[in-house]
Amino acid sequence: MQKLSSQETKEFLKFFFNVNTVDEKFTQLMVDILEGKISYLKEVCRWLYLNHQLLILNNKLFLQNTNINASEIFYKIVEHRLSQFDKELIQFLKIAAVFGQRFNLRIVLNVLKPLKSENDIILTLSKSNFIKFVDITYQSSTADKIFEFANNIIFEYSPEVNTKKY
Repeated sequence: MQKLSSQETKEFLKFFFNVNTVDEKFTQLMVDILEGKISYLKEVCRWLYLNHQLLILNNKLFLQNTNINASEIFYKIVEHRLSQFDKELIQFLKIAAVFGQRFNLRIVLNVLKPLKSENDIILTLSKSNFIKFVDITYQSSTADKIFEFANNIIFEYSPEVNTKKY
């Protein structure tokens, strides 16, 4: 996966928000959140914009709340994404988190017994950057797909969100 440097992140922000300059603290915060990953940059920008967290003064982009940190922003985005899922997908993440950062898909599905197809679950959670395919292991004649949470924050957050809301 291609990663952006601090300077490239700043240039992207200038282009995305059509401004001449970007506050250095905001640029650094974005780098901290994204760890240079392009795939999250647009989503984080949209979330900040839609939640009125950004301010443009004299053609310079600032973060409205300077007390907010990278983890808080990412948690809020994860929470927003989770709110878009139905209970079955939430339950899948909760069960998978019990097994740790990596989990065997077949075992999670055997525990959950979902109404949705395996492909629908994988596609939805993969497209949302919650899980990613890692490997296939073979036990006798059975192939097991091994997945892992896309990052530690999602892994750590999934059970907490589910036990609070469901």
